[in-house]
Amino acid sequence: MKNNTRRVNKLEPLLALRAFACLLVLAVHCYGTLPQSNWEKVWLINGYNLSWLLYTPGQAGVWIFFCLSGYLMGKAFYTARYPISRIGVLNFWRNRILRVLPLYYFNLLLLFIFVTPTILKPENWESIYRMFVLDYQEDLPYNPNGALWSVSTEFQYYMIAPFVFVTLNQFLKTNKRILLTLVLCILFMLLTRTIFWLELRPSILLWTENIYHPLYFNIDLFITGFLINAALLNQVQTNSIPHFYKFLNRYKVILLTIILGVFYLVSAYISYNTFVETRQEYQDLFVLGLPILTGLTTFFVIYNCEYDQVVNRACLKNEKLSVSACLRNPLRIFEVFGILTYGIYVWHSPLLESIEKVFYLPIPINDLLLRFTVVFVLSTLLASITYFVIEVPAERLKTFSSPVAGKRSSLLILPDHQHHAADDQPQPRQTREGN
Repeated sequence: MKNNTRRVNKLEPLLALRAFACLLVLAVHCYGTLPQSNWEKVWLINGYNLSWLLYTPGQAGVWIFFCLSGYLMGKAFYTARYPISRIGVLNFWRNRILRVLPLYYFNLLLLFIFVTPTILKPENWESIYRMFVLDYQEDLPYNPNGALWSVSTEFQYYMIAPFVFVTLNQFLKTNKRILLTLVLCILFMLLTRTIFWLELRPSILLWTENIYHPLYFNIDLFITGFLINAALLNQVQTNSIPHFYKFLNRYKVILLTIILGVFYLVSAYISYNTFVETRQEYQDLFVLGLPILTGLTTFFVIYNCEYDQVVNRACLKNEKLSVSACLRNPLRIFEVFGILTYGIYVWHSPLLESIEKVFYLPIPINDLLLRFTVVFVLSTLLASITYFVIEVPAERLKTFSSPVAGKRSSLLILPDHQHHAADDQPQPRQTREGN
């Protein structure tokens, strides 16, 4: 049989999306460490206040992570990487534990020993227990790393992901049902958020603790990502390509770049007016509208990024990520940060707290850029070390089940070299061949 596989050296878009989301979070946390008196004058040009352009929507970055996780966890079952059986589900949970907990616990252990040794006092044992069982929220009596709450929320979703697949898989057989599920999910969570927000309004702090963090109020974002699998599967089974897509595909990279750019501008402006200007009308728009906008934008981006490989069965094998590959295509450097995202996210918050009072420049924009650069470099360095020392060895311990005989034909079938992406974070397409 003739091998039609073509080697390319292209940017892995989902890894770039992870890097984008991580940078949104890191940058806004750096902004938050500036003296509050400077928040409204970080970037002033000829009397125009452009500070909002630098107030990155970090919450939207977290929501992008949730959508991406919903997609990838659903993909793990749609591709039969984990069959719906006792062994398959147990392997899924086991591999989630190996992916998340080693670095999570290592980070906490170092913080307990070197940063917050007083946490070992009896009055803080409740906090230690809740961290250990991944009930990690910012309302903990003792909180050494506030960024870990989203790791806890994602891990809670991993525990229910197999049940989400079993519940929705048989229903999502047509585009109408997929659209109906998406609309109902969005409307139900909009109503739920509205009811709770009216009780908490106008305290954005109470929103953070009671709506932003819990899994329940983020479930629509995970489901939105999950539904991408059903939409792609339906296109595979119907073997139809929408006419508009044939046209848009020619300009896909430009289109997706513009969409993400517009999304950034809109969400940054809303976030700035919510947290810096504290304008009530923008707080309402932020709490009720921005999660929906983020979910739909991420849906569109992921769907279009995956369309060629899944629906068109494009026989492309991406060149292994290397220094040479990055030199020939500099955009692939974003893949490096996409791979290191988990480590960067875990380390950046305690690093920020450590340098907050060490680095200071009188000009606000220079102060912000200095803090961002220092934290980004240090967290990337630490993430690189822990990636090879902790994450890679844990990755080798993962176990995968063989697909159930006779079931594969009804599932989303991808090229063999792409199956790895269904299990976890997207990575360069050939890095896990043979796993």
